[in-house]
Amino acid sequence: MYLLIGIPRDVIVQPVQNLLFYSLLIVFGLTALVAVFGWTFSRQLSQPITQLVLDVERLKTLDFSQPITVPQLREIASVARTIESMRTVLERYQRINVEKIIFEEWKNKFFLSHSEDGICITDGSDAFTFMNDRFIQLNSELQKTAPSSSKRDLFSHPNIERTKEL
Repeated sequence: MYLLIGIPRDVIVQPVQNLLFYSLLIVFGLTALVAVFGWTFSRQLSQPITQLVLDVERLKTLDFSQPITVPQLREIASVARTIESMRTVLERYQRINVEKIIFEEWKNKFFLSHSEDGICITDGSDAFTFMNDRFIQLNSELQKTAPSSSKRDLFSHPNIERTKEL
């Protein structure tokens, strides 16, 4: 004895097709949702890193005037605070070095100006760019017989004997 039941094909295939359709819909929906959340998360992560990189790029050009932006992300904030403390130290050193250079320049100019020796500095075309008071006196005495406005004029003066040149 056999029992044969006839069920239309659509009754069996339709639920399987519906299950497949809704499963694919859920998979694509979740994939889209994960992609949107992933893009949003990566954007929130990449913006502070991009800003930090731009801030550090300024340091490469020795521009220590702008502070480093500290992001809200805890992991990156500690790195940014460390770089900011380095920037402030470098800015202080740069300011100290500039002040030292200015001080040395003023000190050298003072010593050159008030030296008992006649001192002059010339440029590439042998024109005088600096003369201390003693050299100005000497040059004014020499100009009474022959004017000298350059090193060449000075050394060709009849009363000057050239012994050593630095």
